Amino acid sequence: MIEFELFAAMWNRLQNQSTPSVHFKIIHWLASMKDQGKNRLLLMAFRACGKSSLLGVYVVWRLMRDPNERILVISADEMLAGKMVRNIKRIIESHPFTMHLKPPKIDQWGIDRFTVVRDMELRDPSVLARGLHGNMTGCRADVIICDDVEVPNTCDTSEKRQDMREKLAETDFILMPEGTMIYVGTPHTYHSIYTKKPAADHEDENAFLQNYERLCLPLLNRHNQCIWPERYSPEKIKELARATGPNKFASQMLLRPVNIADGRLDPSQ
Repeated sequence: MIEFELFAAMWNRLQNQSTPSVHFKIIHWLASMKDQGKNRLLLMAFRACGKSSLLGVYVVWRLMRDPNERILVISADEMLAGKMVRNIKRIIESHPFTMHLKPPKIDQWGIDRFTVVRDMELRDPSVLARGLHGNMTGCRADVIICDDVEVPNTCDTSEKRQDMREKLAETDFILMPEGTMIYVGTPHTYHSIYTKKPAADHEDENAFLQNYERLCLPLLNRHNQCIWPERYSPEKIKELARATGPNKFASQMLLRPVNIADGRLDPSQ
């Protein structure tokens, strides 16, 4: 069976792209978690790292290994979830190891859902896109990917954050008992669902994703070195920090949940 590292590297080669070391870290982590039977995962990586694109390749690799798997993609809205599903479809159509999975009937190859060629007759499609507030009643999935469910529109008030947590809790009724749950994103609020150890003044006493295996990849490591130097030069990082502001840069590029109360105008600046 083709290993995920080779499958992903081959896809990048077909796209005339190299595979940077930061991507290999994600690829190796996803593959090792599956080999170890770990099925509660959180991947946090800086904005524009390509984490969602890699998850699309990961989904196709899983379908190649087991075409009977059912995968549900949940995002803050249906448009964002559909974007990942369309990427997954393009990979299936173009990757030499998966072209045979494309169904012969056009009605099985929809925009927000599709069913690959598989042995079992299942009610649910192979891949389905849903927005956080979309109707998921009756769905069943072997894999659920929560891709960017925490965005400003879902977490800028306490009420929205509580509603987001309640909606995500419903996935427990959708995921099969031995299924895999993967969260992918960056923190957008001090009260982030991705927080590992909530502070004393946090809304939640316990971490929302406690007991999840985590891979956290900020743009700068603990030695203040860039983990993707081929794309982000020191000058580019400085310009990005200046353009976005200290709070947004800390949140989206360094993966540090920030309290909005600390974002007031500093006259000394």
